[in-house]
Amino acid sequence: MHELTRLTSDERRRLVTDFITSLTATTQVAATAAAALRTAVPDPPEDPSDAQLAAWVELAELMGDTGFRARVVHATLPPSDEDALPGVAPHTAADLVRFARQTVTPAIEAQTDPHSEQAAAVVETVVSRFATALARPADPELRAWMAQQFEQGHDPLVERYWRLVWTVNDWHVLPGHLPFQPWLVTALHGRRADEQAIH
Repeated sequence: MHELTRLTSDERRRLVTDFITSLTATTQVAATAAAALRTAVPDPPEDPSDAQLAAWVELAELMGDTGFRARVVHATLPPSDEDALPGVAPHTAADLVRFARQTVTPAIEAQTDPHSEQAAAVVETVVSRFATALARPADPELRAWMAQQFEQGHDPLVERYWRLVWTVNDWHVLPGHLPFQPWLVTALHGRRADEQAIH
């Protein structure tokens, strides 16, 4: 049995508190991240399931990792829609990100493979909207730019942290609350690869 599973409830809370507190003493960005983390503190029950125990151990190890602490400071919360597309007018960026999220989320909820033909149709819809709004051709260059922007706004390890918190606390994971960026980035890359193979 992993030693982290033997901690008392007080010891577990202290570990989480120390992790969050360690962030607040650095910068304002870190303080904001710490405030977000306090909204969903992992708290295993007295008689956790095997899945909850495994999630708790992984969480505790993440919280003790200085590299993860540095990452969570900058990616606890995604950038606002207005800031997600550098160089694009805030109002236009907000509309585009909102459209991308609304278009992609149903595909994620349906567990659509991002490499599939169904995903390609979703990508075409999103790319077409971006091309029109940005007055750019809907070509591989635009897709590459979109993938880069959405990739920069998401940290998979930080997303993993939140998924583990949901598991530990036995909270229901709502697909609509999960980041849409990873699916869209994968679908964009997949579509670009198909086009390059054709040409």
